[in-house]
Amino acid sequence: MSYYLTITEETNSEEILQNGDPFEKYFKIIKDLSSWMDDIVNSTLSSPTFLPLTNNFVTDLNILNSSKKDLSKIELDIISHKQLKYDQLSSFSSSTDSTSFNQIFSKFDSLWKNFNSLVELGKLKLQELKWVIKLSSNVEQVEVEIKRVEAILEGVEESKKKHYVGGDNPNPLGSSTIESSVTCEIFSSSLLDEWYTKVVAAEESVQNVYSKVKEIISFLYHERFRSPKDLFDHINNIINNIILELRSKVTSAKQALAHDRRIARWFDAVVDADKSINVSLNRLKQIEVPYFINKREWTDEEQNLASIIDDRINDIKSIYSESQKIKYDKIDLDKKANEIITTIKDSTDNEDLTIY
Repeated sequence: MSYYLTITEETNSEEILQNGDPFEKYFKIIKDLSSWMDDIVNSTLSSPTFLPLTNNFVTDLNILNSSKKDLSKIELDIISHKQLKYDQLSSFSSSTDSTSFNQIFSKFDSLWKNFNSLVELGKLKLQELKWVIKLSSNVEQVEVEIKRVEAILEGVEESKKKHYVGGDNPNPLGSSTIESSVTCEIFSSSLLDEWYTKVVAAEESVQNVYSKVKEIISFLYHERFRSPKDLFDHINNIINNIILELRSKVTSAKQALAHDRRIARWFDAVVDADKSINVSLNRLKQIEVPYFINKREWTDEEQNLASIIDDRINDIKSIYSESQKIKYDKIDLDKKANEIITTIKDSTDNEDLTIY
């Protein structure tokens, strides 16, 4: 249906519209209504707000609310004034036998009905635009969440570069740092825990994005409204490409960090074992035999000497037993760490062979 209304005046109406002619009153009503409809179409119904949807649709709610007020005024004018005049014409057309008048009224009647249809379509168009604005707002929320996840991943990568220790550079992170068998970079377990927590938060955000996308999909396929093509294509790109790629990045980062954290725990255990051994050695060095034990002259403390010696012997046995246990635990940890590193390297080699 065209958004432009053209009022055609029949030339043979001059034969009827003569001075003093009884039809003159009704032809004047037709002319006034036609002129009014033509003005409304040109001033309001042909504005960009009511034209078919394009990629540059109206997004200003103030404009839409103003257009809604204009339509309300038009409807009020029709109900309170114009409809009465139309009813007069319709009633007169039903009662007159004038063929010429009925022909003119028939064309006017078609224009009148088209005009009222345009007003109704205008109201529907405003509803559609508000629906499109709501849809666009939902898409923007998803895009904000996507950018947030991307920022988290980029932040983790930047932090890795900042804290990376490679080559012959001294290790500023202390003896508790580990070399990741996946990334081949040296990081502390505390940093790995921090990054892992951030990636888990990014994963939760991706789940929120999925929930919002489901709402958009249910909102997108409306039974009466259709979104502009560019917006529709953009939504499909988010659903079919951007989110899937983002989810893959998050999953990959989480798996790599989870693996690195497991390796870090083994190295931390080795470091703790070394510390325990050093503590035990220091305790051994601190044990001293009482100075009087080598003297040939005994004092009144002779009765306590045996118990003192027994206590020292028990301490030495306890420390020795603890040291042996730590030693075997360290050997076991070294074996397990080497097994893990070997398994990962073999897995990496197999992946490289599969690629080539």
